[in-house]
Amino acid sequence: MFQSIFRDKKGNLALLALTLIVAFTYWELQYGEFIYLDTTQYVSLNMRVLSGLSWKNIVWGATTFDVANWHPLTWWSYMLDTTLFQANPRGHFIHNILLHIANTLLLFLLLRRLTDRFWESLLVALLFAVHPLNVENVAWIGQRKSLLATFWGFMAIWTYATYAAQRRWQTYLLSLFCFFLSLLAKPMLVTLPFLFFLLDLWPLNRFPLLLGQWRNFLRQGFRLVPEKIPFLTLAAFDSYMTVRAQGGGGAILSTERLSLFNRLGNVIFSYMRYLKDLFLPGELAVYYPLNYTAHPWPQVIALLIALCAISLVAVLLIKKKPFIFTGWFWYVGTMVPVIGLVQVGGMSHADRYLYFPAIGFFIAVIWSCRELMTRLVLRKVAVALVLILAGFFIFETRALVRIWETSTTLFQHTLRITKGNMIIMNNLGIVYLHQGQLDEAEQVLLNAIKAKDTYKMPFRNLAQVYTRKGEFDKAVFYLKEVLQIEPAFFGAQLDLADNYARMDRKEQAKDALRRAIEIRPGSASTHLWLSNLLGFEETDKAISVLEAAIEKIPDDAELHRALAIFLNEKGERNKAVTSFRRSLALNPTLPDTNYRLGRLFADMNNIFGARKSFEQEIKVNPDFGEPYHTLGMTYIIEGKYREGIGYLIQAVEKDPHLVQSHLELGRFFLSNRD
Repeated sequence: MFQSIFRDKKGNLALLALTLIVAFTYWELQYGEFIYLDTTQYVSLNMRVLSGLSWKNIVWGATTFDVANWHPLTWWSYMLDTTLFQANPRGHFIHNILLHIANTLLLFLLLRRLTDRFWESLLVALLFAVHPLNVENVAWIGQRKSLLATFWGFMAIWTYATYAAQRRWQTYLLSLFCFFLSLLAKPMLVTLPFLFFLLDLWPLNRFPLLLGQWRNFLRQGFRLVPEKIPFLTLAAFDSYMTVRAQGGGGAILSTERLSLFNRLGNVIFSYMRYLKDLFLPGELAVYYPLNYTAHPWPQVIALLIALCAISLVAVLLIKKKPFIFTGWFWYVGTMVPVIGLVQVGGMSHADRYLYFPAIGFFIAVIWSCRELMTRLVLRKVAVALVLILAGFFIFETRALVRIWETSTTLFQHTLRITKGNMIIMNNLGIVYLHQGQLDEAEQVLLNAIKAKDTYKMPFRNLAQVYTRKGEFDKAVFYLKEVLQIEPAFFGAQLDLADNYARMDRKEQAKDALRRAIEIRPGSASTHLWLSNLLGFEETDKAISVLEAAIEKIPDDAELHRALAIFLNEKGERNKAVTSFRRSLALNPTLPDTNYRLGRLFADMNNIFGARKSFEQEIKVNPDFGEPYHTLGMTYIIEGKYREGIGYLIQAVEKDPHLVQSHLELGRFFLSNRD
């Protein structure tokens, strides 16, 4: 596909230059850390991803709506990274940098192939490579999806252009497949079928515009509709899956929380804000809080007029300068999924959304400069100016990359340039908490609560700060506050139980756990915790809790094991044996379970059953000394001293602190038995 291009010496030098520029610009990123945003959910604390690629995990990635998204290819990419690099951030960052390099090179090759313009294609690719707005996509591991979606989107455009030139069904299917892969990474490019119409106009010239022939133009355009239908079908399917994922995850804001008028105002504001940042990116933040109140209507109207005026100019110039029409509506159209008509999350806008749409703007500007600069000298001046601008962008991007190296520097930078940003305040508080900077965490979380006292997370995290400080009364106070905001907050109920237990207020701890079970009946660990708090003093209640849990969660081995322990304590040994066996049937390697079953068999004078259970525990947990001791004693009781002493010696080798084994060995050697 690329053979003829790679034979071009000038093109190869351009590819090498772009590669070196991106590598230089993002080099320091590889020494950064995972940022405390959704990267914990995607990689660093996601046990599925950390376990690497496997058939089971591949199926999970294709079916899960975790993190309120459906993007199987992105999950598989993370799993590949953890298979290769484990949780080492450096490997993950290098992967992102390589993807950005690949996208840059592919963009240059694509534009050059479509337009046969070397310098214009190179300058667009250069601006794409180094623009500060793209740092977020490269430096944030959670945005791997944008890099992957763009790569496969470029491949879909390349193969579509090949199909348009050759009309071969093989390349058409390949384009459809690449588009599908793009959607599997992120639904950003659901508008790609509409972009194909723009590319059909320019630069593919599949229905050339001739003066006075609008009817023929429209007729030819309609002839191109059927070939887009499979692409539109895939886009519709992916949109459905995305709405299901984001709606189920509670990410989509209702019109009650954000009115339609406010949404439209934010849409117009965002379009124009993005344009300003493309020309002159100011201080960029990772999170811009959404303004839930309406923008001033005179400002909205003025911005709307400006937006419509630019669009009108692009339409009026469609015949003479179709690249402006294609470039401008590339920008406007591909922004639609993320512009805020369907508001997802609490952001007003996000720099990362411009990764693909900005290309259209760059095309319109660069090709317009070429048309305006008719003389060679002027064109050289224009190229020089663009290169100077790119140099400025490199400087700004490298500075921003350094800010992205740690969560602390990124969040502090964001709070410096935004107001009332309680999401980032909360995240910075968590970072301080994990670093043990409890006073700093306390202060920033108090500020987050002042910024918005109905946002639940700062209350819970502040309570955790006070728990770490040993100020349990304050922790309980803030946990009760958060439960006023959201009574069904499961995590807060658990934290409340924990603090009551630390204060030795067991009854309140039990009540908190019971409320937690009401919120999430399927939590096995909560039932286990409550049964442990009840203890042997309230054996019947503990048994009732565990039996109720098993009715809801019959396949949890630890619940059956805990029930067996309490049944044995109550004296119902046969039932206890049954529960132990059910536990082992579900998880044969559950530590300590065979040992406890063996002890139970020994108490029932079932030496054969006891010995078999102890031997199985040794296979499962060979470094646990107790089974060696008890197994040895079963042999000594039967008079098989040689076997018994052998196991007692192994017991003290495994655990030198096993006093009983030392005593038994001492008695044996003192009695001088053979």
